[in-house]
Amino acid sequence: MKTQFRIENPDDVQMTLKVTMTAREWKTLREQLATTYPSWKLSSAITNMVDSATKAFSATTESES
Repeated sequence: MKTQFRIENPDDVQMTLKVTMTAREWKTLREQLATTYPSWKLSSAITNMVDSATKAFSATTESES
C-alpha cells in the first residue's frame, strides 16, 4: 500500500503553542500587542490569566489565633 499525506489548506490547521514565562514577562508581552484582531484576543487571554493568578496568589485568609 502506498499513501501520501498532504495538508491542503495549511492556514486552516489548528496549532497549539505552549509558552512559559513569568507574570512580568506576560504583562510586558501584553503591552506590546496591537489592538487589532487577533492580537487583542491574545491580549485579553493574557489579562485573564494574569488577573486569575494574581487573585489566587494574593488571596488573604483569616486564621483564628
